[in-house]
Amino acid sequence: MRAALFWLAAILLLGLIAPYLAPYDPSDFSFTPFEPPSLKHPFGINDGGMDIFSEWLYAYRNAILFGLSVASLGVILALLVGILSALWGGWFDWLMLRVGDILLALPNLLLLILIAAFFQPSSWLLALLLALLSFPLGARVIRAQARITRSSLHVVAASQMGGGSLYLAYRHLLPELLPLALLGALGRFKGAIIAQTTLAFLGLLSPMEKSLGMMIRQAMGFYYLEGFIYWILPPILLLWLLISAFALALFRVEERLNPRLKGAQLA
Repeated sequence: MRAALFWLAAILLLGLIAPYLAPYDPSDFSFTPFEPPSLKHPFGINDGGMDIFSEWLYAYRNAILFGLSVASLGVILALLVGILSALWGGWFDWLMLRVGDILLALPNLLLLILIAAFFQPSSWLLALLLALLSFPLGARVIRAQARITRSSLHVVAASQMGGGSLYLAYRHLLPELLPLALLGALGRFKGAIIAQTTLAFLGLLSPMEKSLGMMIRQAMGFYYLEGFIYWILPPILLLWLLISAFALALFRVEERLNPRLKGAQLA
């Protein structure tokens, strides 16, 4: 698991510093359109006279930032709602379960497409909406585990000795629930990258924000050109790498949390 998480951390760090590695401004259109790959332009030039390699690096950074936003907001909401539901119970628990039922019934990606098409929100607002739509499943998992932990002897003893809800949540519940939160964060990160790529491919994100979906969409309009392959392959390969890396890390973390999965083989 450590190797998978280390590789994942390297991918995240590289994505965050990617713009500093870009040789040109991705919005600079002063180059010759459709120029083939060269030492100055490793991936060539697109139809607008922009360096594809620089666009690719900025799209990489934007994908990482979008995924981090959705994953972090989703985990915070899931932990907050799950732990408080387990500690307080009563009407708060009932209300959160009903809200979760409604949100889980909504088709997240379709709803995001409709909102992006009609209101043109920023990527940050879309990340917030996706986090709000996706946190109930993680909150239910955390709530179930928190209820088990809440009934353990050391937590009951701390409560009887005067420990309040905040103390119990911070001192006893949160440390034991963080691995589950990490598992949920990895899943949300992967889903967020897929959602952002889909929205960009459909042309529903701002063209000023470089994205892998936008690059794939633009490249497909020139499939008949010889240099088409140098334009479309980089974003597709990077998308595959990101999804595969998070899927592998998700599997390794889940294997560590569930000993019954050790030694299991995929059919």
